[in-house]
Amino acid sequence: MLKIRPEQIEFFEAAALKRFEDRMVEHLREFSPKHAQVLDEEQLRAVVRYAIERAESHGLTSERSIRIYTETMLMLGGNFDVDPQYPWAGEILSRTEEDHVKRIDGIFEKAWDYADHVLADFKRLEQEPHKALLMDELGTLRKGSSEPLAAPGMSRFYEGTITRLDKLFPEKCKYLGELSLRRLINRGLELASSYGFSSERDVSIFVVMMFVLGTGFDKDPLLPWASKILMDGQGTDRLYAEAIGVLQRWWA
Repeated sequence: MLKIRPEQIEFFEAAALKRFEDRMVEHLREFSPKHAQVLDEEQLRAVVRYAIERAESHGLTSERSIRIYTETMLMLGGNFDVDPQYPWAGEILSRTEEDHVKRIDGIFEKAWDYADHVLADFKRLEQEPHKALLMDELGTLRKGSSEPLAAPGMSRFYEGTITRLDKLFPEKCKYLGELSLRRLINRGLELASSYGFSSERDVSIFVVMMFVLGTGFDKDPLLPWASKILMDGQGTDRLYAEAIGVLQRWWA
């Protein structure tokens, strides 16, 4: 009787994973060509591997489940499962009493429901007047105060940030609701602080980037430039400039 050695099993598993990555890379290029424009093949493979890891952490191991999980990452951000903008994601994924098919179907349905509701915001960005308005408004982020945010001005900061986001993305803000927006700002304050930033200007940049790119943008394999800039200590000016360049390519 033929005996298969452990190293042979590992070889076949690695070969199967490589074939799956190959299929997923091609699929992602079709599913989201805008992302494929700014990510090379190795970066796309890193996205697939990250999706496999995150999906498996939630007990999702089938090829279909991983494909849907990866597609949702491209729609909402690589860390959508812990993003306060999408509390439904973590809630659905935590239903361990349900089988994996029901849970990933729930993620699929909610993600596309979200897309249906906020699509109007992004359709407007295909029109030059709205795109110009967005870029002008984003430009004002860099003109904010460089003084550290203090308790007396915190209420004004929250209200001003919500007003700005609602002006730029009214459909998404309506879909998320004020509570999720306030939770997003809370997370923005924490994330900016973890990198040594505390001014109104810097926190505003973090919050808007989290809103547009996903709360975990700083460690998202879909946005490898963000973690590099932050780890290199290049500051929010460089972070802002790179983000604007990527958004312009996505919304071209």
